[in-house]
Amino acid sequence: GGAQPGSVSVYWVKRDDGYSAPGQLTSEGIVQGGMQLKMQATDKLELRARADLKDGSASGTSRSAEIDGRYAFTPEVSLGLGARHEDRDTALAAGSSAALAETGARTDVAAKLTWQPLDREGKPGRWAVYGLVQGTVRHAATRSENDRVGVGGHYQINDRVKLSGEVSDGDGGVGSKIGADYRLSDRNSIYLNYLLDPDRSDIGYRGRVGNLTAGMKSRYSDSLSVYAEQRYQSADHGPSGLIHAFGLDLAADDRWSWGARLEKGTTSNPATGDLDRTAVSLSAGYRFEKTKYAGVIEYRTEDGNATGKRTSWLVKNSLGYQTTPDWRVLAKLNFAISNAGAGSTTDADFTEVVLGMGYRPVLNDKLNALFKYTYLADLPSPGQLSASGGARTFEQRSHVLSVDAIYDLVPKLSVGGKLGYRFGKLRDTSVAGSGWFNSRAWLGIARLDWHVVHKWDAIGELRYLRAKEAGDARFGALVGVYRHINEHVKVGVGYNFTDFSDDLTNLDYRSRGWFVNLLAKL
Repeated sequence: GGAQPGSVSVYWVKRDDGYSAPGQLTSEGIVQGGMQLKMQATDKLELRARADLKDGSASGTSRSAEIDGRYAFTPEVSLGLGARHEDRDTALAAGSSAALAETGARTDVAAKLTWQPLDREGKPGRWAVYGLVQGTVRHAATRSENDRVGVGGHYQINDRVKLSGEVSDGDGGVGSKIGADYRLSDRNSIYLNYLLDPDRSDIGYRGRVGNLTAGMKSRYSDSLSVYAEQRYQSADHGPSGLIHAFGLDLAADDRWSWGARLEKGTTSNPATGDLDRTAVSLSAGYRFEKTKYAGVIEYRTEDGNATGKRTSWLVKNSLGYQTTPDWRVLAKLNFAISNAGAGSTTDADFTEVVLGMGYRPVLNDKLNALFKYTYLADLPSPGQLSASGGARTFEQRSHVLSVDAIYDLVPKLSVGGKLGYRFGKLRDTSVAGSGWFNSRAWLGIARLDWHVVHKWDAIGELRYLRAKEAGDARFGALVGVYRHINEHVKVGVGYNFTDFSDDLTNLDYRSRGWFVNLLAKL
């Protein structure tokens, strides 16, 4: 058969020190992002690609990419093949625990053979079994090999109970996972899962991590659902602890939706001791005709042996409004206030305001444009990392004006560009007593888009950045390949040959290398 439409999911999260969320244990400032693409290439072949990035102020940087394919030989038998490449820059590698640290690059390949007999009606049966084998084809001297072999499966005991499990052995020792899901009724279910991962430690040590998760989900009505979850994590080397989480989602009507989250627990780290955390968040969403709104407010407290007491407020708001068929207005207001007590030098404040206008003509859509103003006041605490993993050596209060545009010359060829200007003040946090100084910068980008074949595009950019006060000018190129998911969204991968970003508030000059990107048309 012919190829079927694919699906794509993208996430990007930036958290200050001690941020908490249901099912997560972290006591560090962290940035996480990634993309996953699924595509049914034929009736028998399914393809999946994924890329992930993690930058932690304590654990360092981890980047990974993988591609997998699953082919159904028969309705009962399928074979999966995949390859994964990971590169870690572990912050602990240079310390006293360097012998335990996992740093550097490694490439693994894996195969999985699955058998799931059909029932009398020709549908997938109640049970399935599989075998897997994995091998390391290349690795740095500072990374352990990860050869592994295992078996697993699942069994649907009845319409309410499902069991699943897997056991494997290899270079990192025994690994396993076991789970049970029990549907109490059409509205209520409980679950219990345990995972022993021999190749993962949140702070980059060699050693296994075990996670035990128990929870309940309940849908009280078509508009209200709640969950409660307990998660215990233990590690050979690294953080461990117990987290209690509770949440609810309410769709009050066709326009409004509401949510609430509560989390409380303690994490323990060999390097920093215990950290007690309580976090409460409320969320709201509104969507009606020309207006879309989403907002979240969170309050949390932490009390750690090494970090002391800290209170934080985080607020996030986004608004979109269609003024005419051709024009849209967008606005954002995000801020965070983190206070470690009177006289503390580790306080952190963040404010971001965005106002923009999008132009996309209905009758003649050859020209699309976005005009945007951004105000950013970023005052990080010492030791906090930037989005690319480098030290935050500058505080900033910046205003940025930018315009992006693209024009279709012919059906398969488009030209476009971006012009941006930043003005404001910076302060060098690496120099004690440093004062604020003026900072201005220009960014220019010329872009060419080529629609190669159905749903696939290739792009090329020439980029120029000039920082006036620094007397510095940089020039380079960027290339990429994109796939259209639907009329409004496309996702791509590429390589940036320059060391600067097209975001003028990014000051760390660490943008060279591979990237994934999601683009959406208003």
